[in-house]
Parts: sequence; C-alpha cells; structure tokens
Amino acid sequence: MVTKSVDVSRPERAKRAIRLRRVTRFVLIAVVVIVLTCGLALFGLLWINYSIIRMTDSLMVTDVAEIRPTTLAVVPGARIYKGGRLSAYLQDRVDAAIELYNAGKVKKILMSGDNSDRYYDESSAMRNYAIEHGVPEDDVLRDFAGLRTLDTVWRTRDIWGQSDFVIVTQRFHLPRALYLARALDIDVQGYVCDRRDYMQSVAARLATREFFARIAAWCDINILRTRPRHLGERESLSGVEQDLKVKDQRKEIWQREKFLRNNGKI
Repeated sequence: MVTKSVDVSRPERAKRAIRLRRVTRFVLIAVVVIVLTCGLALFGLLWINYSIIRMTDSLMVTDVAEIRPTTLAVVPGARIYKGGRLSAYLQDRVDAAIELYNAGKVKKILMSGDNSDRYYDESSAMRNYAIEHGVPEDDVLRDFAGLRTLDTVWRTRDIWGQSDFVIVTQRFHLPRALYLARALDIDVQGYVCDRRDYMQSVAARLATREFFARIAAWCDINILRTRPRHLGERESLSGVEQDLKVKDQRKEIWQREKFLRNNGKI
C-alpha cells in the first residue's frame, strides 16, 4: 500500500508571508508616525524662533540717536578671563552701554552677571571697566545674580523697580532678551552692540545655542512659569551706596569664615 506524502510547506510559506506583510505594514506606519511627529516638532521649534525674532525686530536699534532716553541700560554678562579681563562679546556690550551713557540716553548702567563663585565675578569686572572708561562710580550698578537672561530682566524690574530700560547686547541675543522683557510687561528697547567680526566658529556655536535658548525661554514663560533663582530686597540706583553695602556684607562673610576656621569647623 502506497501512501501519498502531504505537502505542508505551502501553507507555512503563506502564513509566513502574511506575518511578514503585517510586520512590514506596522514598521511603515511606525516610521510614518515618527517622521510626522519629528516634522511637527521641528516645525514647532522653527515657529517659536521665528515668532520671537519677528515680534522683537522692531524693538532693536542700531543707531544711538534712535534710542529713547530712559533711566537705565542693562548689560547682560558674558565670559570674563583671569584677572577680570572682559571677553570680546562682553567688552562690546559694556562699550555700547558707555556710549549710551555719554550720549545722555541713560542715567545709570546695570551690570548683570554671574557671581555664583566667589572667584568669578562678571558684574564687578564689567563695573570696573566702565569706571576706568569714565563712568562715575555712582552711576554703575551690579546685579550679582544675573545667572540667566530671565533672571536679569526680572530682577531689574523687581529689585531695582525699573519697567522701562534698554538692554545692550549682540543681535543674536537680543530677540530672547526682548521677548522675556515684553512677557514681563516691561517697556524695553534693545541696543545692538555688534562692533566687530566675531570668530565664525564661535558665532556659529552661539547661534546654535541661541536657537535652543529661545525655545527654553518660550517654555519658561508659557509652560513652566519659571521664576528667578534669587530675588531679594529692593536696591537703590546708587552705585556708591551699593558698593558700601556689598563691602559690609563681604566683611561679615569673611569674619564668619575666619571664626569658623579658627575653631576648626572649616
């Protein structure tokens, strides 16, 4: 008796083909969803940057004669080197603020920078430079807690009581600074201080950083409701008065550290 062999390979191949088509369809759908999501996310990031640049463009001024006179020029900090030497970006900002002061467009200059480390003090280096270039001590103020642009504009409003001032910085930085100020209901102007051809490699890196910084600023205002890291008591617009206060505070800190060191606690 001869038995017929049953061909089971054809049904198995059909099942495998069906499974393969399902997997392929799932992968294609997943790829399409990912591409669309990434595309929408990229569009959102581009839209935020475009909106911030567009809404602040009319607030930026390149000619000192076009600046509306006001009380205060605010200079955001940037990198300083050993010995308090200002970086090129920061020197241009301070020079432009001095120009506004000498033109009678502002009465005071607020240097806002990072002093989170006792050995790194942007605002004092900026103040010293301005005084060396002819600005009276009493007309140069320091904000030691300008850790971010958000902190700078917020603290200028709440600590120094100013809701109308000029921000002095480079063109790439101004849209974000002006956007944050307008979001805080500040009547702000932006003075463009680009005074030289900066190194292309550095400029490209800063432009890339600023792209994402604008997005972070938008999120701080519209989603996270971020507040400054440090606030405090109201300050006067007297640089000499502030200087005496700072010296007293630092003397107290040094005395406390000396006491703790003498008693073996540090």
